[in-house]
Amino acid sequence: AIGVTLIAASIRARSTSPAVAGIIVALTPMAWSTMTTVNPSAFGIAGALALWTALLTPGSRAATTPISWLAATGWVALALPRRDGLIWACFILVVALAATDRDPILWWRRLGVGPQLAVGISTFVTLVWAATSGRRVTQMVVLSPLIIVAAIVARRVWLRYGDTMRRRAALVGAAVVLATFTTLTLVWSRPGGWDGPLIRAVLGQTDANLEEAIGVLGWLDTTIPLAAVMATVIAVVLLAAGAATGGPRALVVAGTILGLAVVTSWVFELYQGNTSARYWQGRYSLPLLVGIPISLTTIGVRSVMARRLGSMAGVVALIVLNVAIWAAARRWGVGVDGTLLPWRWATVHSPIEPLVLLIAHAAFTTGLAVAMFWSTDPSDQPGGRDAPRGAEVAGCGVNG
Repeated sequence: AIGVTLIAASIRARSTSPAVAGIIVALTPMAWSTMTTVNPSAFGIAGALALWTALLTPGSRAATTPISWLAATGWVALALPRRDGLIWACFILVVALAATDRDPILWWRRLGVGPQLAVGISTFVTLVWAATSGRRVTQMVVLSPLIIVAAIVARRVWLRYGDTMRRRAALVGAAVVLATFTTLTLVWSRPGGWDGPLIRAVLGQTDANLEEAIGVLGWLDTTIPLAAVMATVIAVVLLAAGAATGGPRALVVAGTILGLAVVTSWVFELYQGNTSARYWQGRYSLPLLVGIPISLTTIGVRSVMARRLGSMAGVVALIVLNVAIWAAARRWGVGVDGTLLPWRWATVHSPIEPLVLLIAHAAFTTGLAVAMFWSTDPSDQPGGRDAPRGAEVAGCGVNG
């Protein structure tokens, strides 16, 4: 119920068709599968979706109560259930505010007292729990606020010294060197120290982890067809093509999120001391990965072509969801090697025939597709995205 509420609130805040399509693409079959079970990742994924949505919603520069509470509830749902949740929350805050050119301190001041208390208390509780934990991986969570501190310092250095292209390139290079040094230090400090063969094995699992984030349902159990996985990638490419019509910024942000998700999966896998190279699962990276489609449908999306490509991507993602529920129902009915025909599945313990559920699922996703196409876009209305900043803030999202 919490996950569905956060998703519904996120869709309500993103009332335009490409923005809703971004959320639909972000919620991969693995995300939906996780949220139908009692699992801490369910809260984390839904909370991250809400946090990304609130921070990247056009017009959220203003201090609006609904957007502020969406950000706060997303932060709480992400930070509390999992030990890596607060780290993801800090990364999301830093990336989203940098993408929209906002100061974290100013964002905090505009958040409002209620949301500030929710964010502050949940963060304090998580830090105390991590500090008193006996596990070294959990204790690492205590360092997560340093991510925000580093972002504040980096922003001020950039504003003061990044006035020429040469200086900007130097600052970016210095940031990359510092991030690389930090990553290598964490990897080197793992139990057992530097382990070349293990590191190569972990790096070799990257593509499998990304596939798991899309279409391996449950506990590495049911795999959706490879064509459906590729269709999800195509949907993201469609969103990227639409975002490219508004300039390169959205593509840079999406690439940054992807790189961050991949590198953090390596660091967590190695730092916690496991030697199987299979500790990390794709769903663990979903709090970051859901930000890719959301950023691609928020930053610089202005053209009619971008909206059309976004709607196409949303339809592709809904088709993939129907393929995924069919694969999951088949697995529980006759196994992964059983018949492909739903009306021949042996489901003596099910009160409703699987075919009925598949048809109902298809009908509801069709309704969602229709709602997505019929949703309004502020850029098509007077005072829309091409209007002055004040009009955009006043007429956007939940305040429209």
